[in-house]
Amino acid sequence: MIFTDCGSKKPVTAKEKSENVKNKLDKKKKRAYERARKKAIKAHYDRQGPKTKERMDKRAAESEAWRDRHSQSPGLWIRIKDWFKKIFKKLNRPEKGLDDNVTP
Repeated sequence: MIFTDCGSKKPVTAKEKSENVKNKLDKKKKRAYERARKKAIKAHYDRQGPKTKERMDKRAAESEAWRDRHSQSPGLWIRIKDWFKKIFKKLNRPEKGLDDNVTP
């Protein structure tokens, strides 16, 4: 016995099939663009003199250290979460002078 096309497959319309093919081609173009970009950056770096390369490396290390300190630290995300809690607490506060237990 040979089983073919087992399982539940949703029928695909021509439009959906076209979108899937387009998405696949877009991914290929994006990957090719990224590879070409990396290659161009490396070629630019290789053309520089030793002092310029040293300065570029120093700046890249400083940038990486800054990103690690400011965006990757859990302290930043905790501060953002606390800020949202504070804002929502202010938004959900009942108006002054109104009592929730009084019915009109």
